[in-house]
Amino acid sequence: MSVTELNCRVPACVCLTEWTLHEVCQWENFDAACPANSVLVVDQATYGRRVSRPGRCIERAYDRKDCITDVRALASRRCSGRRRCRIGVPGPDLDRSPHGCQRDLKANLEISYHCVAGNIYNFIHHET
Repeated sequence: MSVTELNCRVPACVCLTEWTLHEVCQWENFDAACPANSVLVVDQATYGRRVSRPGRCIERAYDRKDCITDVRALASRRCSGRRRCRIGVPGPDLDRSPHGCQRDLKANLEISYHCVAGNIYNFIHHET
């Protein structure tokens, strides 16, 4: 089982937080932390511009359609299974993601996660 497949279907898993969507604008950091004896699980993550659902990062919609890409795998590698993590926007890994936005438009990160009790070792070995 990979880190990105962790979820609360594992019998020993106890969800400590419900997921919330975090919008991280250009030049900001996404900082996540879970309580002691728990780890992060990334639920979803996208990078680009979502004009169909305006938020705090987009002041004016210069384009008429979303230009986003799924970066959940990247965010999971950086965060899932850890107690805390940080992702900077922009970042070299994110900027290599093919989101399709015009280069002069700011891209932002939308990410959600939750915390589960235990540690990554317990979850991986519980499934085997």
